[in-house]
Amino acid sequence: MGLCASAEDYNGPKINTAPTEEEKHMHKLLMLGAGESGKSTMFKQLITIYGNGFSKEDREYYTDVILQNVLESMQGMLKYYDELVEQKDSNLKEIKWTEELKESKERILRMSHLVSLGSKLTSEIERFWKEPAIRNMFERRDEFQLMDSAGYFFDKVKTLGTPGYSPSDSDILRCRARTTGVVEGKFIIGGTTFAVVDVGGQRNERKKWIHHFETCQALLFVVSLSAYSQKLFEDNKTNRMIESIELFDQVANSRWFQKTPMVLFLNKTDIFAEKIKKVPLTTCKAFSKFEGDPHSFEETSDYIIGFFEDLDCTGKRLYSHLTCATDKEMVKPIFESMKDSILEDSLNAAGMAF
Repeated sequence: MGLCASAEDYNGPKINTAPTEEEKHMHKLLMLGAGESGKSTMFKQLITIYGNGFSKEDREYYTDVILQNVLESMQGMLKYYDELVEQKDSNLKEIKWTEELKESKERILRMSHLVSLGSKLTSEIERFWKEPAIRNMFERRDEFQLMDSAGYFFDKVKTLGTPGYSPSDSDILRCRARTTGVVEGKFIIGGTTFAVVDVGGQRNERKKWIHHFETCQALLFVVSLSAYSQKLFEDNKTNRMIESIELFDQVANSRWFQKTPMVLFLNKTDIFAEKIKKVPLTTCKAFSKFEGDPHSFEETSDYIIGFFEDLDCTGKRLYSHLTCATDKEMVKPIFESMKDSILEDSLNAAGMAF
């Protein structure tokens, strides 16, 4: 769990860390966090705000990703329904099966890759999405692995099934494509050029983080607020919030980052705001000592902010923000203020100023 390798343990190829002329005039921000935290969504949002947007080729790529997301999400709910039937779950709402509906289910479960939805599959997915038992599976999504935006895409499945469908920025921000390796983007924020590096957050991707430790000037650490009642994609056992807590503790107190300014993004406030009304914060063992209203957004989010801030023992500057990475109007002012605050600490220390 946590960082997979130290500088002493790393046995991979040696890296030339000498900066190029271009790199000397850029300020490197390293974006870290556990899997499913919303890091990549934040990175894509930066592309819409400070980059060149998404090209035709990008949209074609994300079309395939979105169609696969829809298929796999419906498959996941149908499979979990079958598991609950086998377990004779007392809270299960049963589907009234017809021969046609059974055939639709089998067809969906057999599919592996989509080029397009097509009218038939679109109708079948829409039919299941309207089924009360499947809606019940959606309400119980903390019990199995289902992407956060599944409901968003099911609600617009007719649009996704239209011939020539091209995803909107909102669609692209909400689709899930696992980050493997390293993705780097250059963005001009307030006249200053930043290189933002997004690396995969799953456990088997973290050994690649060390490549970027020495050259980063600030850390952006992303945590999913709504993860407090979910399990890891990697093992389906470990609580996602506990994984984020342990990972943040290791990163924040690492010898590499004793003086490195750090921004903590407590992400997915939209999902958290709805979930906390029904699922108490104390569901997560890490927050078992919370004594406030476990269903209050304000009280619980303040507690989580304080909990993470208390983990940092270095005394460095730590800036915490509640965020929703899919909301451009929320993300933009945070990055504008970040440019004028924590990066100033880093650059002043190096004899540079904005």
